[in-house]
Amino acid sequence: MSSLLLSFALLLVALPAFAIYKCESGGNISYSDLPCADTSSNSKSGRIIIPPAPSDTHAAQEKLVQDKRRLQALETQRSKEEASAAKERQKIAKEQERKKKRCATLEQRTRWAKEDAASANVKRMARAQRKAQRAAEKQQLECGP
Repeated sequence: MSSLLLSFALLLVALPAFAIYKCESGGNISYSDLPCADTSSNSKSGRIIIPPAPSDTHAAQEKLVQDKRRLQALETQRSKEEASAAKERQKIAKEQERKKKRCATLEQRTRWAKEDAASANVKRMARAQRKAQRAAEKQQLECGP
């Protein structure tokens, strides 16, 4: 019995959500939850929506305000996350640029050390070759093959 009463009460609360169609045909007016079937020139039809009760309107307005606040909070959070991601991308790009510049410098030093080793006299050749080898190892360690 109570479940029947509860379902009836829920149905009454949900009634404002249904559309009601007003159909006029031959001077007779009828109301239906389905669109009018007769669309001849002498008949009129229209859709009527029953407005919700004032308490439902207030609750809907409160829900709208809460939804707007949640939306604003989500938009603020998203913009902060986007700004953070952009900052992180800039940081990574700067780091890559620094590494690229460092590798170019190491490559130049390796090339110079090899040139010095090639043009060194017999007395200094071993030292120059060792210096060139170390420069090449350092470049390979920091920049890869």
